[in-house]
Amino acid sequence: MIKKELWKNLSAEEIRLYFLLIIKGDKNEGKGSLSLREINHHLGLEFTQNDLKKAVDKLQKFHLIKITSFKRYHIQFELKFPEFL
Repeated sequence: MIKKELWKNLSAEEIRLYFLLIIKGDKNEGKGSLSLREINHHLGLEFTQNDLKKAVDKLQKFHLIKITSFKRYHIQFELKFPEFL
């Protein structure tokens, strides 16, 4: 999928979550973790656990991230940087 099509297929919340994961990820390995509390702080309380699940599924579908652990209040991830970034 080319860059333009990728961003057109992501919602504003999914893009914001991706940017948050980039910020929280290790700059060398791209691995990181994020709590639901941090996500709610940055994306708002209306961003529910269900919204998070849908968003990470979509980001994984587009090969932007890999979720290594998804627990009720915490996720661990690896960033998968596309060639165009």
